[in-house]
Amino acid sequence: MTDTASDLIDQLTLETLFLDECRVTRGEAEDATPGKVEQEIEVEFSHQDDFVFTVLTTFRFLNATEVLVAQIDASFVASYSHSGDGDPEHQEIEKYAQGPLLLTAVPFIREFLASMTNRLALPPFYLPLFAHRGAVLRARARSAS
Repeated sequence: MTDTASDLIDQLTLETLFLDECRVTRGEAEDATPGKVEQEIEVEFSHQDDFVFTVLTTFRFLNATEVLVAQIDASFVASYSHSGDGDPEHQEIEKYAQGPLLLTAVPFIREFLASMTNRLALPPFYLPLFAHRGAVLRARARSAS
């Protein structure tokens, strides 16, 4: 068990990070005049042989009258090997998911969104570096049986 969450940064090594699933849904809007973008980023955690974080994202693109133009749901999976003694506490994993994990995953999510909005002929949307505004909606531990 680590003493602080910062120790976890030195004990986890990224093995893989990839787009797991993607679903794009066209909305009912006939007018695609740029409006606001609603976004959600959620993290789930599981521990098998590796530490696995799943970053679930939802981006809802609304037009100027707030009618849905398109929705992009995507999940990214980051797998880490752990070199520490014992398993870290849930609180340490949650802190890792809120900071270093998202710092690693956000550039991939940003590139994915830039590509998808271009392919959908939507106005360009670029995810800010800290789009999650300092909070992960959910990080939960699930142990393999």
